[in-house]
Amino acid sequence: MSQEEELSAGESRELRNRHPLYARLSGDVIWALFEELGYDDEQCGQALDAAIAQMHHVLAVMRRLENDPTAYFVLRGDPVCECCAPLLRGAFPAARPAWRRFLPPFAVGCRMSCEILDAAVLKEKGYSVLADGEFAPPDCPLLCPLLCEGAGGK
Repeated sequence: MSQEEELSAGESRELRNRHPLYARLSGDVIWALFEELGYDDEQCGQALDAAIAQMHHVLAVMRRLENDPTAYFVLRGDPVCECCAPLLRGAFPAARPAWRRFLPPFAVGCRMSCEILDAAVLKEKGYSVLADGEFAPPDCPLLCPLLCEGAGGK
């Protein structure tokens, strides 16, 4: 099963409700947050489109992780805020119940993404599996600090 296979509306809703950020958001909320940053209607639409594309990717990853407890995911991002940077060092196993708390995005405008890897590829790429309790999930505000630094639709 491809990470990007289409989800049904019902499955998408169920997955969103299990994601720490997506459970709290709607398109209207995302649009309003970008308006507050000074984005015009066209920029708000582009930002909302990007957020929806990111959500589709993340929900497909969630489905795969829920169905394959032998899988791992790693985080990627450039640039990342200081609350997320420590999480780039290791791999998160789907077999651990708390893995969803470490699945990006962590805030609206978060540039973190995730990739599923199997154990052999993890080893080949030099990732280590993060131990339970080694990191806490990022405690980010609703808007990514990097997004707020570039406020004004720029």
